Parts: sequence; C-alpha cells; structure tokens
Amino acid sequence: MNTVSILREVITETHAWFEATAADVTEEQAQWRPPGIANPIAAVFAHVIVGADFGLNSILQQRPPLIASDWGGKAGLSQLMPAGEWHDWATSVQMDLEVFRNYASTVYVAWADYLATLSEGDLERAVDLSAFGMGQRSLSQYLTMQVQHFGGHCGEIACLKGLQGAAGFRPGTAEGIG
Repeated sequence: MNTVSILREVITETHAWFEATAADVTEEQAQWRPPGIANPIAAVFAHVIVGADFGLNSILQQRPPLIASDWGGKAGLSQLMPAGEWHDWATSVQMDLEVFRNYASTVYVAWADYLATLSEGDLERAVDLSAFGMGQRSLSQYLTMQVQHFGGHCGEIACLKGLQGAAGFRPGTAEGIG
C-alpha cells in the first residue's frame, strides 16, 4: 500500500463517517439553535460540504465549484456562507435537507473521482492556501487537513444531536461506521 492509496482510503472513510453521522438528522434537528455560540447542524453541515466542494474544485482543480455550476449557487441553502466570520450566517441560514444531501453526494463522488487520479508524485505539489492565511502547503498536507476538518465537525454534529436527545454516532454497522 502506498501513501496515495492510504490517503484515498482515509478520506473515503472520513466522508462515510461524516455522512453516517448526519444521515438521520431531521429538518428540525438541523435547524435547532443550540444555547451559547455553538452553530446549528445545518450550518456545520453546509460549512463542511461547501468547503470540500470549493477546496476540491476551486483550489485543487482551478474550476468552478459544483454548487455554482450544477446547483444554481445554493444547493438547498437559503444563502451561501460568507468568507471570514460566519456565526451570524450560521444562525440564520435555512437548509432544504433533501436537496443538500443530494448535493453532498455529488461532492463525495467528485472527491472520489479526483483521488482516483492521484499518483505519489502529486502529493508534493504545492497548494496555495494564502487566501486563508495558511500559506503554501503540499497536497498531502492539504488532504490531511481535509480529514481533520471532516472529523472535527463530525464530532460537533454528533454532540449537537446528543444535546437534542438523539444518538450522536449511530451504533456500528457491518462497514464499521457508526
């Protein structure tokens, strides 16, 4: 097994865990505003998936994100997340969960397609994250950041579900997810 196949497997598994955690979220749970300054599940879900779309398409492939080219700019969201501070947006954004889940599925497929094209040599390619204050990173570092991003917010969604009386992570499945 080489580094590319390991990264491909880890990213695919991370997407599956994230999706499994969000799979049973209802419209009501998604829009619930938690106490304090935590963000609703809908906003966290949107932040992660739209971010993955922009990261894959705009940053890595220099093309329009799927949400702009295939989803009319919204993909079930009342408004897109602004650059920079997003808490005010998070407390007001509305999500059509069914439409957004369909969009999320296309983002996962696009990632899988991209990952299938990578070779070991690609992992050292520079990725410019200066616009986000993170300078230049290698592709392998960027892919690792994607895993961390999905994983951290997966836990956040699980906690927000638990605060509403739902199971955060589902019981294990035959695939080991849950």
